[in-house]
Amino acid sequence: MQSWCGVQRGERIGCVGCHEMRTHAMPAGPMPAAMRRPPSRIEPIPDVPSVMDFPRDIQPILDRRCVRCHNTERYAGKLDLDGGRTEMCRVSYESIVRRGLVADGPNRPKSNYPPRQIGSSASRLLQVLLAGHHDVQFDSRELKLLRLWIETSATYPGTYAALGSGRVPVHLPGNAMHRCADCHLRESKDDAGKPVKTWNIGWGGRLCNLDRPAASLLLCAPLGREAGGLGLCGTDGWTSTADPGYRAVLAAIVAASNELQRVKRFAMPGFRPNRHYVCEMQRFGILPANLANADPVDPYTTDEAYWRSFWWQPVSSAPRTAGF
Repeated sequence: MQSWCGVQRGERIGCVGCHEMRTHAMPAGPMPAAMRRPPSRIEPIPDVPSVMDFPRDIQPILDRRCVRCHNTERYAGKLDLDGGRTEMCRVSYESIVRRGLVADGPNRPKSNYPPRQIGSSASRLLQVLLAGHHDVQFDSRELKLLRLWIETSATYPGTYAALGSGRVPVHLPGNAMHRCADCHLRESKDDAGKPVKTWNIGWGGRLCNLDRPAASLLLCAPLGREAGGLGLCGTDGWTSTADPGYRAVLAAIVAASNELQRVKRFAMPGFRPNRHYVCEMQRFGILPANLANADPVDPYTTDEAYWRSFWWQPVSSAPRTAGF
């Protein structure tokens, strides 16, 4: 399935209703192979988290195996897998999504794909690694984490606490970005058919590294090679880090970096979920009602306790009290 469903113990779920008309019987045909044996017992997958989280589970793998080549210094394959934070998530996650290295179902425009068109078997990232990418050795658990992360829709956050937390826009100076317009500003039409201009490099903040501002692709790509950049923009780029345009963009990224350190984002040291998350978890009895504003809250363990509250529990055989 390319969506989600929940089934409690003792319940049954079938295909009629979504894949057949509710008023029609299923057409006669050969017995499916899955119906020729008892159902398999659903068991947790050992040695992996119950909910995948990109910063916690996937980025460490990229740091160990990939970043030494895939960064803005070497930029192998024109791919940056640095773990620095962008205005919304991580540089590596932005790069993976932008380059289409994973094929997940929910984030694609349609459904009902043929077999093996989505998931890890259709994702270029895993295909390249399994083929032996420059003899880089991934252990079995690392490959399992990558595969399961893709199979669970390649999501970025693994906690509800990520909602409404830590998004910091980078306010890029227009006068410093004007030189990019000739190549990266394109004309299109809005829903009403009116012409509009949009950047074809995506949101500028997605190309910024708020942990290492000078390593931002937005700065390194147009900076000449002689000045330590990638020189991808030729004569239209900056020839020196002393260029006023370069300095203005760098200052904007540094300002956003400072703001992120102030407000914090999930998976950052000292992060505390916002009051809406805390209030909901208190309402469900996961967090104590007398929680002080200064008390730390671990969103991962809190989420796990929340999910466990939905687990099936056997009904007590003790007789009920009269009147209840």
